[in-house]
Amino acid sequence: MNSGTFSYCQRSIPSVAEWDSTTFGSQIDLLQLSPGKFQCQQQVLDLGILQILRLSFNQAITARGTQHTSRFAAALFDHTQPGHFSGAPIVQRELLILPPHLNFDACAKDRDFGCTITFINPQSIQAYYRALTGVPLDTNFEHKHAIHASRQTAECMAQRARRLLRAAARSATMLNHPEFCEAMCDEILTLIAQSLDSGNPRAAIIPRPRFAKARQLVRQAEEYILEQSDRRVRLIDICEQTGVSERTLQYSFQEVLGMSPIHYLNQVRLHQVRRGLSSAAPLSTTVSAEACRWGFLHFGEFTKAYKALFGELPSATLSRHRVTAQA
Repeated sequence: MNSGTFSYCQRSIPSVAEWDSTTFGSQIDLLQLSPGKFQCQQQVLDLGILQILRLSFNQAITARGTQHTSRFAAALFDHTQPGHFSGAPIVQRELLILPPHLNFDACAKDRDFGCTITFINPQSIQAYYRALTGVPLDTNFEHKHAIHASRQTAECMAQRARRLLRAAARSATMLNHPEFCEAMCDEILTLIAQSLDSGNPRAAIIPRPRFAKARQLVRQAEEYILEQSDRRVRLIDICEQTGVSERTLQYSFQEVLGMSPIHYLNQVRLHQVRRGLSSAAPLSTTVSAEACRWGFLHFGEFTKAYKALFGELPSATLSRHRVTAQA
């Protein structure tokens, strides 16, 4: 077990355009859904054999992975709220274990979302599962669904994650002792391995068939929208691409994201403008050029919508980026 050394960092992310998903071990794209200034707080503790991520958002968000996950992820949520986490409900004090190889997606429809996620590589879980049960763990996980742990396991996981994060934030000397880190990692890995009872029919959380179908349709539409980086996408284009009627598309987006596909399209385009303004080389673009590029033909309406969503004028985004780039 590789313990005894650790790394810890805290970071504040003031914009979706600056979102960095490297901690997840998979590319996770983020979209802000509610209007207002965005703020994300992260604490990341790396103990070698496992990593703990404390994450909070002040806005409603949707997230989608662009590649399969490579690790187990055990997620604990601060509050119950509408939305889903890889198809499972977001419920306070419940522990969800996501197996590897998922096409991850999530939506938190309320503001002030917070969770603590523990990441573990499959080899570590395999070793613990075999030691505890005497049989190998099937890591193919054909069902590809979240697994629901017991309330007792959830409380134990929460206590250990809180203790480790508090110790890291205080630079407590206990984290420099291999025995302490090994004991904490051992307890967490044992809890996860015990929860992976493939013989328990209640363990896997199977989304309602109607919701699962809507979620699949929304993901298909999202992928198409984001692939069309060189042109403006219309509602009719999405209907033709997904092979469903406008009514079915409307229902699916409302069910999964809590908004219409037109509203979602507009949010995506506003985020694309913001990314363009936040990443452009100095003097290489203008606000009007980025707005026109993403299909905003009425500049006044665009400026109003941009400020309502991000809490600042597009010119302020571009000016701040230029100052940072020249510093």
